[in-house]
Amino acid sequence: MKSQVEREHLLVEREHLLVEREHLLVEREHLLVEREHLLVEREHLLVERWHLLVERWHLLVERWHLLVERWHLLVERWHLLVWKKVLAKTDVEIERLGWTPEQGREHLRDFQEINYPNKQTTPDTENTEE
Repeated sequence: MKSQVEREHLLVEREHLLVEREHLLVEREHLLVEREHLLVEREHLLVERWHLLVERWHLLVERWHLLVERWHLLVERWHLLVWKKVLAKTDVEIERLGWTPEQGREHLRDFQEINYPNKQTTPDTENTEE
């Protein structure tokens, strides 16, 4: 009889171990699913970070373009200021020589044709008034 009780006890213990094994397998499966979710979430975060980096890059490029545009405007302004000074000095020199503005323009056209034959613009065609 003792052997029958021991045998039943061993069978019950075996059944408990099988149930515990099943629980462990289910828990393992849950952990694997959770791991998979975490990996997917990590990938989403990496993609989001990549998008933010690309957006930042675009903003930096846009800022660079704005800085270059500002630089061009400053250079253009500087050229206009220099050109105005040159015109003012030219007007003073024309007046000192006793020439009319037309005589001064004619002299500058001749000077340009002689010294810069390939240049298309002439001083009187430039926009000098601002």
